[in-house]
Amino acid sequence: GTLKVSNIETSSGSGTITVGASGETVDFSNGTVTLNSSMKNTPNFKVSNSGNTSCANNTFVKLSADTETFDSDSAFASDKFTVPSGKGGKYIFTARVYFPNTTSTDYAQVLIYKNGSVVANTSHVHRDYQVHLHCNIESVSASDYFEVYFRHTAGSTKDAQLIEFSGFRLIE
Repeated sequence: GTLKVSNIETSSGSGTITVGASGETVDFSNGTVTLNSSMKNTPNFKVSNSGNTSCANNTFVKLSADTETFDSDSAFASDKFTVPSGKGGKYIFTARVYFPNTTSTDYAQVLIYKNGSVVANTSHVHRDYQVHLHCNIESVSASDYFEVYFRHTAGSTKDAQLIEFSGFRLIE
């Protein structure tokens, strides 16, 4: 049968309401489900750079972003993502960097910095015009900030392009 109600509350006015028993499926496909803020993958952001960043040989260079695809909590500014107040937890971060170098034995490294220090990195032996990808999960607190850096050993100053820097909070 169908149960039609406007509001469901516990008899005491507070506590836990269980919908469905163990092993049953609850179908919400015919309605709208509203999640509270702790049940959403926010904040989330995705930024990129339409141009190149000049990177000196064997030097850690911060990559800049000039385009925001989305930024749910307006937490990305000045080429860094800062965790908003009350939004700590575990986050997934990804960074993709294009490095147009024609030699095939140079070393390239994509690094994620947390609060000004390296927290994770991915290293590659460069193979002609590759996109370098880094992905990691970090435990964060409010006001922690994250940036993307790049380093190479191609012998002279080369250009790198931040194709994407993105992240989102995991639901726990």
